[in-house]
Amino acid sequence: MLKRKYENVIIGESYASLIQGIIDQQRDQSTLILNNNRREVSSNWLINIGELEKYVLEDIDNKFGIDCLIGISEYLEQTNNLIYFDDKSIEFACSPYLNLKEMMRKFPDKFLEKFKDFFEMYEEEEFNLDFHEFIQELSRKKTFKERESFLADTGFEKIDYVLKQYIEFLNGDKVFSKQLNHVFQVMFQVHFTSEITDAESNYLLVSAISPRYVINDKKLKSELLFVFRKLGGDFKDTTINDWGIENQRLRFLSLNSIDGAISLNSARIFGFGNNKIPFNLKIPYEQYLSIEFSCKIDNDFLPFYKKKRI
Repeated sequence: MLKRKYENVIIGESYASLIQGIIDQQRDQSTLILNNNRREVSSNWLINIGELEKYVLEDIDNKFGIDCLIGISEYLEQTNNLIYFDDKSIEFACSPYLNLKEMMRKFPDKFLEKFKDFFEMYEEEEFNLDFHEFIQELSRKKTFKERESFLADTGFEKIDYVLKQYIEFLNGDKVFSKQLNHVFQVMFQVHFTSEITDAESNYLLVSAISPRYVINDKKLKSELLFVFRKLGGDFKDTTINDWGIENQRLRFLSLNSIDGAISLNSARIFGFGNNKIPFNLKIPYEQYLSIEFSCKIDNDFLPFYKKKRI
């Protein structure tokens, strides 16, 4: 049976919500996580991560001692990203240097002039080493302003050269650059806009050429759930029958289980769904819905697409 009252209730099960639950329990705040089946967690962008997100997860362990995050590589499988752009396809693999080279090869009239000197000046190994150090440094920046400032002047000569040339390229062909940025936004951001800053463009390029991974979500969630419960947290698979609103605040939840109503001081919602919630959130947000479809594929090219994000 659940308690009658919790400091925090977290709605939606994902490795992100479990991490938050562990942090709350470490702060001696009683926490309940509800796996509410009516709310879908946005797994596409949680499970597909880059080098930056990997270092961020490792940094969470450094702060809060969540052991499985320091060994996050154990839960990752390297994957390639494949984008189609007009009549061309670009496959991004694990080498940032070769990914840049692939962009130049597929768009010679767009990239050659800007990046031909780069490939004459630098070798693959030295650039990739600098890139990984740069990503680690970026992951340590805590605010948007810090990240924006760092992307404008990283202090890494090779990275600054690439980012400067990329922004100059984007400013030279507005139609092409807007199309390319749109494709990158769809791949690496939950929502997107036609208004794009230099900082965002640089972030998208970094995401595109970075090594990418698929998280073994089931295994990681299982490990995190074990830690959460060991700290005294509660977890329940159920749906919510009613939201108890008093004086414009969420005071209790009526659960579709024998536990009935539980009271709470605060609630966090992880994930997205098409059901409306009957109150305003402290942090405003917009819902973005996507269409998911599946079908059987019988094609000679199937092995080429296996385990790739398209």
